[in-house]
Amino acid sequence: MQFILNTSSSDLLPPYSDKVILPQHVLSSIINEIPENKLPHPLIFKIINSQDSSIYTYIGVKQFTSEEDQIILPKYIFTKLSNPETIVIELQQHIPKSNSLKLKPKQFYANINNWKFFLENKLNQFYTLLIKGDDLILEIDGLRYELEVEEINNDPKIKVASIIDTDVVLEIIPINDEQAKTQLEYINNEQIIEEIKIGEELDIINLKSILNGGFIPTINKVDITKLDYLKIELKGDADFIVGMDKFLAIDSFTYSTMDKEEKIVELDLKQDIFKNKLLKYKDITEINGDTDNDEKYIYIVAFTWDQEENVSINITDQIVKETSSDLPNVPTTQCSNCLKFIPSDKLILHENFCKRNNIRCPNCNSIFHKTIPATHWHCDKCDAFGDTQISQFKHYKLYHSQQQYICCTTQFNTFFELSHHKSTNCPHKLHQCRFCHLIVPQELSTYQDKFENLSHHENICGNKTIECFKCTKIIRVKDFPKHLKLHEINKIQFNNDIHFNKCSNLNCIQELSSSNELGLCDICYGPLYINQHDPQNLKLQLRIERKYMIQLNNGCNNSWCNNEYCKTGNPKLQQNSMKDNLFLLNDKLFKNIYKPSLPINSKFSNHIGSESKNKLWFCVNESISNKKLIFDIINSENEYDESLIYKSINLNSDEFKIRSWLDNNGIKRI
Repeated sequence: MQFILNTSSSDLLPPYSDKVILPQHVLSSIINEIPENKLPHPLIFKIINSQDSSIYTYIGVKQFTSEEDQIILPKYIFTKLSNPETIVIELQQHIPKSNSLKLKPKQFYANINNWKFFLENKLNQFYTLLIKGDDLILEIDGLRYELEVEEINNDPKIKVASIIDTDVVLEIIPINDEQAKTQLEYINNEQIIEEIKIGEELDIINLKSILNGGFIPTINKVDITKLDYLKIELKGDADFIVGMDKFLAIDSFTYSTMDKEEKIVELDLKQDIFKNKLLKYKDITEINGDTDNDEKYIYIVAFTWDQEENVSINITDQIVKETSSDLPNVPTTQCSNCLKFIPSDKLILHENFCKRNNIRCPNCNSIFHKTIPATHWHCDKCDAFGDTQISQFKHYKLYHSQQQYICCTTQFNTFFELSHHKSTNCPHKLHQCRFCHLIVPQELSTYQDKFENLSHHENICGNKTIECFKCTKIIRVKDFPKHLKLHEINKIQFNNDIHFNKCSNLNCIQELSSSNELGLCDICYGPLYINQHDPQNLKLQLRIERKYMIQLNNGCNNSWCNNEYCKTGNPKLQQNSMKDNLFLLNDKLFKNIYKPSLPINSKFSNHIGSESKNKLWFCVNESISNKKLIFDIINSENEYDESLIYKSINLNSDEFKIRSWLDNNGIKRI
């Protein structure tokens, strides 16, 4: 099918794309000519320059909304066809699907750390197919990415393939050794993230200054998943900042010690900011099974203000309770020099010593030995004071800088308000998307984003769909954790409804399919059944006695037997005489039969409770014996209820399928 159309351009199409806008009559003609079950998907056309048939390429379709006999082309296709005024398009019905691609980036792109996720998120928005040897160009957020299509489907003969509705194995090939070296150096120079354990003291040697926004060489992280409280203490002449993710900067943090004399930060992990973070951790774990994702940690960076320092960081999770003093109440009087309260009976002695050795700053009442040091300072703009040049520098830098704290067209009053904004709600704040795994700005959150505990980018990105591995339904990625919770609710209901009525033969794992007084399954009860009137159960007793005596005296002669009351399954019984076996039968085996009442047990009938259940030990076939062995192994692990294990064993044939069924349908014991 061919169509001759006039070309035009429009801002409706991105410049780098193969998706065009065609007139409605093209679609109508295709539908009229081709049966619906043979209609290709997606629709792909060969587009040819009508003045030179040697110039051609392939295109997909974005919409069928252009004017009659007009085709709207993106700049990328227009240039490839040498800017024609008219073109010819031909519908292609046998374009293969791509299942593997080899791509070569034209240069090193430092902001892309995972090409697979980057292309999976962006490629289908702009392209329908890829052509071997062509350049794949993407323009996103003002940045242009160029890659060469090296090979398709590992077949040199395939020149073009569709990338719509197909799973692709991607291989990125460095265009030369220099690019490969650059990539390796970039990976090796990435920030080092080290975990600090609770109660551990981490020594940092030659801590660097990052005051002016320099590169942060080392970030420390702490696992908060099982904590309610955290205390971070730094020992040394330095400060530290704390953030909710690893994208920490000197002007983007949630907590810090910059405005504190004591280098301590105490965190109440029951606050909403931490609860929301752990909810994200749980959702990410449910989506892709990653139990070590970034949301389980908080991040700490220590830095100096002047020169290199040796410091240590200590993390504790115990709240130190202040103990009340047991000292008796003693009358006190305030010292006129140092203003401390001193026991009245020692005041004269203390004041004589204090006035000779201590001097008080008249402005802030700080006490010094002999003289006030030259480094002691008072702020001329507020009531702050300190004793070092560094503390004075910090104060003026943080509180009285002439710099205007502006971000997102909003002016903030202090440096700390700005840093809190940049680390929380700022649309330009970088974060790693939980769905596409790219490091991107989080964008401005709406009320819906906040309700779903997602960034705006994640809310849009999470609209991609995946197939549920349990029920094969198509679910949006962002809804997948909620969907899995529905499976868990159904699983709980399913477990509560399971009531497995097991055969009373302890060596059998069969479920009762018919009623008999002994509570045996059909296989175990079959040899005991007779079609005769037996009101006293005497004949039933004789058949049970005969079956037991054959097991005890002769055995079943089956190599798989594990019956403890069978000569074959229990070699210890080989030493028993006939008299020993009769004693065992009467004293042990018959006494565990409560229903129906047997003549031999009539004297014990008054001691049998209404809830008493029969216990019998009959030999079983090889299949049931093997399943009983599997039951004993799984039951010994104490993870699932016995009825659930019996149910699984009766539905499946081998141990792998049994365990898979339990994993998918069973609730583990707490």
